[in-house]
Amino acid sequence: MRDPRTDPVSGTPAMQGRHPIDTLEALFFAELQELRSAELQLAAQLVGTAGLLKNAPLETLLQRYATELNARREDLERLLAAAGVDSREHSDQAMKALLDELVKMSQLPVPQVRDAAFIDSLQRIVHFKIAAYRSVATFAKTLGRAEDASRLAEYADREKAADVRLTAIAAGEATLRAVNSAPRVRPS
Repeated sequence: MRDPRTDPVSGTPAMQGRHPIDTLEALFFAELQELRSAELQLAAQLVGTAGLLKNAPLETLLQRYATELNARREDLERLLAAAGVDSREHSDQAMKALLDELVKMSQLPVPQVRDAAFIDSLQRIVHFKIAAYRSVATFAKTLGRAEDASRLAEYADREKAADVRLTAIAAGEATLRAVNSAPRVRPS
């Protein structure tokens, strides 16, 4: 009888060298690896697209946010290394999909609409990260890792603050400019 943990064709372990996620601790570290991957992907994308935007406050926010994400990624790498866990084992595929949408919005032809659409897509990413950080903070607390739980909850709070700043930009100039850039349809 075949071992269900192996690939039926190659006979290699199904997780291709990855540690199985069979305990809350294993799930905690796998999620930290994915958050590290998410921060890396998002920071790189923000640096690459900030110059395409026409809203100066948004561009400034993105540059600061990317710097914060890189520092956070480094902190997650230290946390994983201290536990003897490879920081690169789990790549965040959900973030990749969300970033594909962000890239699509960053390429819209009308600059003012592009800024508003970019903010919308970025807020979806921020909400995803708030949920992810809250989850791992809960896991850390359950595992008796109070210091890690506090730090991860703080990251969720920072994401919430970024969301508030994005909402302020969206409610202000970015959306107003997008509305004003739309062609007016005259009633017949």
